[in-house]
Amino acid sequence: GSTTNAASLTGLIVSSAAAATAIAATVLGRVATHYSPRRLFLLTLLGGAIICIPLALSQTTGALWTWRIVLGLLAGGSTTLAYTLGSLTIPPQIRGSGLGLLTSATLIGGAVSPLMAGTLATYDLRWVFGLDALIYAAVFMWVLLVLGRRAPLEGEAT
Repeated sequence: GSTTNAASLTGLIVSSAAAATAIAATVLGRVATHYSPRRLFLLTLLGGAIICIPLALSQTTGALWTWRIVLGLLAGGSTTLAYTLGSLTIPPQIRGSGLGLLTSATLIGGAVSPLMAGTLATYDLRWVFGLDALIYAAVFMWVLLVLGRRAPLEGEAT
């Protein structure tokens, strides 16, 4: 398509996705008080892996925008639910350190991600979303193996 409005459209897509992420973080934080955060986390991770496929295959700006907002909703939920599960699984005596490490990992990921995405996008933007799908799937499998078979966590809704 035309590059005339590319910067504006990119900003609109990124801002819309960020707003969706913020909204989902709040909403899923509340939902996790009524439902299992572990199950919700697994659903957001699996959903993220699946949504990255149509995102990578998007042929129009509208499709890219729509799928990116959906991914933002899942990503915001995943982050909040990861912190929720961290607070439920980390022993109280080291909870501050544990959540500090979780925060550090989140911030490092936020710093490294644009570098990796920019590098991949020089070859093909679709590779960025393909890698995202693989990362979501890998984290889904890891969480399923580590937390999937545990008894309900203290304070965890069922």
